[in-house]
Amino acid sequence: MHRDAYKLADGSSLSVAQVDALEALIAVDSSSIKDLAAYLLVDSANLSRTVATLVTLGLVGRVEDSADRRAVALTATPRGRKAHERIARRRREQLRIVLDTMEPDRCELLADLLEEYFERVEASKDSEVDA
Repeated sequence: MHRDAYKLADGSSLSVAQVDALEALIAVDSSSIKDLAAYLLVDSANLSRTVATLVTLGLVGRVEDSADRRAVALTATPRGRKAHERIARRRREQLRIVLDTMEPDRCELLADLLEEYFERVEASKDSEVDA
């Protein structure tokens, strides 16, 4: 998949990393960069650049904390939620097309492997990472 993998209705493009960040932000509803980076298991500096583009495109909004002006909460805008739904629909359609070409036993094996993979990812979030 190439860098600008998802086209928006206005002709702009989102990278896979930008789509992942938007999707995660919608899943957690509102987050700081630091917490969102931990959720995605990515570096907060890289994520900050990714999110800046989403803000510029009007897909994500920043809300300052009135108690701590340095703290900023990120939220998906209505435009971001609409773009996410279109992208999610496209991803589901692509997945359906691919799975329809696979033999049932291969689909079952894939499902088992993905389940194991995601269980391990979740377990790794709970463990401390040595830097």
